[in-house]
Order: sequence, then C-alpha cells, then structure tokens
Amino acid sequence: MRMTSMNAGALAVIGLAGMLATAETAFAGDQLTVVSWGGAYEKALGKVFFEPFTKATGIKLTEDEWSGEIAKIRAMVESKSVSWDVVDASGSGAWMMCAEGLLEVIDWKRLGLDRAKFGEAGKFDCGVPFQTNPTIVYYDKDKLPNGPKAIADLFDTKKFLGKRGLWKSYSPNLEWALIADGVPTKEVYKVLGTPEGVDRAFTKLDTIKKDAYKFLAFGGSPEPQADLTRYFPFGPGNQDAMPLLDPAVLTDLPNTPERDAIALQPDYLFKIEKGDELAQRFTAWLAQ
Repeated sequence: MRMTSMNAGALAVIGLAGMLATAETAFAGDQLTVVSWGGAYEKALGKVFFEPFTKATGIKLTEDEWSGEIAKIRAMVESKSVSWDVVDASGSGAWMMCAEGLLEVIDWKRLGLDRAKFGEAGKFDCGVPFQTNPTIVYYDKDKLPNGPKAIADLFDTKKFLGKRGLWKSYSPNLEWALIADGVPTKEVYKVLGTPEGVDRAFTKLDTIKKDAYKFLAFGGSPEPQADLTRYFPFGPGNQDAMPLLDPAVLTDLPNTPERDAIALQPDYLFKIEKGDELAQRFTAWLAQ
C-alpha cells in the first residue's frame, strides 16, 4: 500500500533578465547544456531523452548535475553569466524560479504541444512537465506484517509503535497531517491557506512529536553519545559524555579540550541572517 503526495518535475529554460533573445544566444552552435539530478536517474534520462534527441536533431547535449540549489541559478542570471540552458527542476522549485523571473516564459504554440494533456501541471508557464514522482510512506513489513493502510496510521502511535522519520520540510508533512485529521485531499490547500488550518495541521503533528522528543532525549544523553565514538570519530555534543570516553579514541575526536580551545566555533545565528546573501555572492564568484 502506498500513501503518496505527487510532485511533477519540469524541464525549464534558464533566462537572462527574462529575455528570450538572450537565451537563444546560449543555444548557438547547435549545442545545449542540460542539467539534471545525476545518478541512475540522469543515466535513464540520457537513454530516453538526451541520446535520442541528439540522434534526431544533431544538436549536441552537454550534461551537468545540480541538487536543486536555486541560489546558483539566481546568481547566474543576476551576473549575466548563464552557463546552463535547460534545467530539470522539481515542481515547487520550478514554480518559484518562474515567479522570480529566473526562467524563460515559454511559447507553448511553438512547442506544438497541447497544454491540456498535462493536466494541472500544464498551467506552468516556464517549462514542460515531463515526469511525476511520489513521496511515499514506507515501513518494515517484517516488523509490521499488518502495516499502515492510510495516512492517518502514520499518526497512530498506539497502534503502530516506534519512531517516525519525516522529511525535514513543511511539505508534505502539513498536508499529510490535515488528511490524517479528516480533511479531504481536494480541500487540503484551502484549509492550509487559513491560520486555523495551519494550527490544525501542527496540532496533528504534535501527536507524533511526543515520541520524537523521547528519541531526542535518548540521543542527547551521554551514554549513547560516548558509545558512538567507538564506531565513528565524531565528538559527543553532551559534555557529560567526555568522562565516559575510551582514552584510545581521544586522538581521533575533534572536540577534545585542546582542540576545542583553538577551533572556530560556528555562529549559527549569523548564518541564518547572512547565509543566503553570502551563498549567492559565493555562487556568483564561482561562475566568474
């Protein structure tokens, strides 16, 4: 059984200040740079999209990889040094970049494609939806032979004991929480668009966060943190674990008192305040 939320990936054209003429210049010489997510997925795209396209048109494709970092594309566009032509972007990422003017608005008539055939995803102005992938809930069938049957079961900590692992993002967690609380899927975003709906979603999430706090408390205790150093050279975060360490591992740890005294300690509040600005500047510097 699958409990899913769907995400439509899109192929989009990166633009320079929204100027199609400028983008066409990047296509000169019958060569394109196409960017996707690497790994087995990009290899599959090569077999079914890239290689057949080159064979049919004679246009050479240069492949590159990215991890969805919008800041990198923003820096390219703002510095007018775009080196990518077409990007394989997630649905949310593509819509965000289109709204920000980082992608070209495409002419669907020029494509010769019927937008209606793409459903809701066909409303996207800056790219062509070309695959749909799910976000799923999965479980160990050996431990749960009669496993969860609906999204509400993810939140049922009495019937299904144990820790939950959630994607560290508001989506799809808030949507799933509302569905588990009885909101029909077609009304999820209508409800989530209200302050009451947001509160309702977080209240539902609280039902599984209690167990998460138990795990956090265990993970923060000194004994398991000290035990971790026997398998991996990461220093414990809890200073009470230091007296429990095997002296033999101290030479490999980064936070012994001697090393701690000379180490640069990160200022996370600074990074929150300045991180995006500095990341954009650094990405622009890399692109020069």
